[in-house]
Amino acid sequence: MVLPLVLVKVAPEPTATAAAAARVASGTSSLRVFFMSIWLLVGGNRSVAVVKVLGGFFPMTRTLRRPDPRVGNANCSLFPHSGTSQERSCCPRVDEPLEARAALRSAGQRWSGGERMGVALDWPGKDAAAALSTAPPQASVEIPEADHLLIAGDNLDALKLLAPAHAGAVKLIYIDPPYNTHRRFVYADSFSTDEWLSMIYPRLLLARDLLTEDGAIVVSIGDDQSHTLRLLLDEVFGAENHVADVVWQKKYTRANDARFFSDNHEYLFVYARDLEQLAMQGEPRSEAQNSAYTNPDGDPRGPWKATPIHAKSGNDPDFTHTFSNGVVWSPLPGTFPRFSHERLDLLEAEGAIWFGRDGQAQPNRKTYLADLAERVTPTTLWLHTEVGNTHEANTELKDLGLGGVFQNPKPTRLIRRVLQLFTGPDDLVLDFFAGSGSTAHAVLLENCADGGKRRSISVQSTDPVPGDSAAAKAGFSTLDEITAARLRAVAGAEPTVVRLG
Repeated sequence: MVLPLVLVKVAPEPTATAAAAARVASGTSSLRVFFMSIWLLVGGNRSVAVVKVLGGFFPMTRTLRRPDPRVGNANCSLFPHSGTSQERSCCPRVDEPLEARAALRSAGQRWSGGERMGVALDWPGKDAAAALSTAPPQASVEIPEADHLLIAGDNLDALKLLAPAHAGAVKLIYIDPPYNTHRRFVYADSFSTDEWLSMIYPRLLLARDLLTEDGAIVVSIGDDQSHTLRLLLDEVFGAENHVADVVWQKKYTRANDARFFSDNHEYLFVYARDLEQLAMQGEPRSEAQNSAYTNPDGDPRGPWKATPIHAKSGNDPDFTHTFSNGVVWSPLPGTFPRFSHERLDLLEAEGAIWFGRDGQAQPNRKTYLADLAERVTPTTLWLHTEVGNTHEANTELKDLGLGGVFQNPKPTRLIRRVLQLFTGPDDLVLDFFAGSGSTAHAVLLENCADGGKRRSISVQSTDPVPGDSAAAKAGFSTLDEITAARLRAVAGAEPTVVRLG
């Protein structure tokens, strides 16, 4: 829930104000005006403060006025001088310089000249969460080399243990973390907002260091935490490395029993390690796209599609061209010629102008399928007909003898689309919220499709499954056993498993 806008006045010390006024009066002011608006994003029983900066910071100490005591401790991160001394100790001091208060908490916070432009996200426990990323791992296990590896245990430890050998080596990270829906699943999915952020934050910090310079991370998420995750990814990876927010149509039926809206979509947030170096390919052309190209005249250059020879803009509305067969052509009213006389003569000589079956129709250019790139620019709307849906994902598990043991798996067609965009045939893929093992499954399928040798690392928790769940009834004791079972069924062999516990 987003509460109404809270306006906060910054009160500079009188001496600073007087000095600034003097500089303005003298015409030599370097004072930078800024505006700040604050929203409270309420999650669980705590609050998260989001500060949106629309200008530059004053490079000096600023103090927020003490709030009305009736506000209480819910606004601790906004008003840290209210409440008891113990409660104040968990909050940053706002009478410190803003540069210091922003804390330079991660590589994602980039400062220049003592100021930062953009958005800062804060919550109780953020510093402690960041510290987890640099604490030694609790487990001490050697990670072996394997084509398709499953690490069973805490993914925070797993990321730390992967760092020595895999820092800068992972081309793609795809994760599907808990969405914090507060629903009962075989896995934990109920946190307060600050707990959820403290869980994901150190893992993202560690993940960033594993990516290659031209690599990418793709994170699936629902509406429940999309607002905070987007800001957190901006902080960790840098807003300048944001690539796209993809909307995936996860369902194709309408939920008429929904209270307000039928929830038919999820997001995939895409970030590069370094946008300037990102190695991203286009989307492979589909059979549906290729089916628009035919060859009714038996052209030796293969299938083609008729495309107009006029354009919406130009500078010669009175253009008239006479083809060698006597057809006289002028662009339609309000349009212009797409090609010059010389170019039209050359296209006709090459047999690349189509005059219809009778040879006297309005001319069109033949656009040959063979001349087109094998890949097209992807859109940010991925329909279920193109990349699958949740029903399809459940069917995939059922076909492997694992029906119902894991809720809300991702279809392999969805993850294969991600693989097609961001990996080559020899790249390494990491999923540290492996779930049922959809990512490793997709990697194996994509390798079969293009002859690649992609490798995958999957990390899954060893948390026990609920005793009354379908997974327990199917004989599974822990979550990692479900992942291992899928990899075993797909590969036809025992997966390489490393246990951290």
